[in-house]
Amino acid sequence: MQKKRINTILIVAVALIWGIVLFKFAMPYFSETPGVVTSEVLAVRPMQSSHQKDTLVLEKLDRDPFLGKTMVYKKPIRTTTKTTKRLPAKKVAVLWPKVQYFGFVKSKDRKTSRLGLVRVDGKLLRVREKQKINEDVKVTKIAQDSIGLLLNRQVKFFKR
Repeated sequence: MQKKRINTILIVAVALIWGIVLFKFAMPYFSETPGVVTSEVLAVRPMQSSHQKDTLVLEKLDRDPFLGKTMVYKKPIRTTTKTTKRLPAKKVAVLWPKVQYFGFVKSKDRKTSRLGLVRVDGKLLRVREKQKINEDVKVTKIAQDSIGLLLNRQVKFFKR
């Protein structure tokens, strides 16, 4: 009789505990208020303790503690070298001539390079790769849709 009463009390207690666990697990799925975290909660920073670093000054030892010999320190010799600051080179604006690219012609011989048709400042010219157009401008590459010209160590590609 006594044993039967203890078993029923324990069964009721276990059922109650499991009921609470299942209720806490299932409740968020059935509640209508979403659990939204506000920015005020996230904005709070934990307090940082102001911690000062412990500093100490090490002095040079006159005597080696293991060998017992006295140490002689030499002052380092400072050598000074004069350095001159280099000023950055000023970029000169390159004035490109007016260029129009009309296309290129392939030859049957693969030994010769492509021949391009270009109008530079109103003059229609036939040029090949690595050929100078005038004393400043040189052709670097001729492609199907563009031509590369070199002027004052700057390469610019002009499209058809």
